[in-house]
Amino acid sequence: EESESSDLDVPRTCSAVSSAPFVAMEVPYRFRSPVLLLCGGIFGLMGFSVAFVIGLLHFFMRKTDHNGVPYKSGNGYWPATVSEMVYSWNSPEGRIFFGFCLISALLIFQSWYPFMLRNVYTGSEALCNRCSPIYWITFRQVVPVVGLLLLICVSTVPASMATFSDDFAVVVHLMGAGMMFMG
Repeated sequence: EESESSDLDVPRTCSAVSSAPFVAMEVPYRFRSPVLLLCGGIFGLMGFSVAFVIGLLHFFMRKTDHNGVPYKSGNGYWPATVSEMVYSWNSPEGRIFFGFCLISALLIFQSWYPFMLRNVYTGSEALCNRCSPIYWITFRQVVPVVGLLLLICVSTVPASMATFSDDFAVVVHLMGAGMMFMG
């Protein structure tokens, strides 16, 4: 008894599979952009969150300074900023923060959200019509991502450990933070 075949049946021979033409489905950028932007935001939040949790664990578990001297308060050290918390490339929180935020920057840049999302697109508005031919959408595409990359690649040191030359790194780091948050 033969069963009726339908379009949903799976081919039973390799020759039927290999002879079928491959059809690639092209997804327009306007549909990819929100997903990439959302994933980039989630990875960025995860980087900050995981670094915060590790910093919180250090606060409650480490009661001595780097010389082994106990803190007078009986509590651990709480850094003044997230940058201070993740400054060491050799610490787990520093590596995790860097990894998540690097992925975040790449995804946000690949989303091209200022060009693809209608609620962000500003058209041909320039930053300054007389002095600069740069469009706002180009500025918004590039500046926050470059700021995030500067923020994660140029680490700072705690103020108590900073030397004169570290001040230059702090300035570049803060410039990256300004570009990321104000861009």
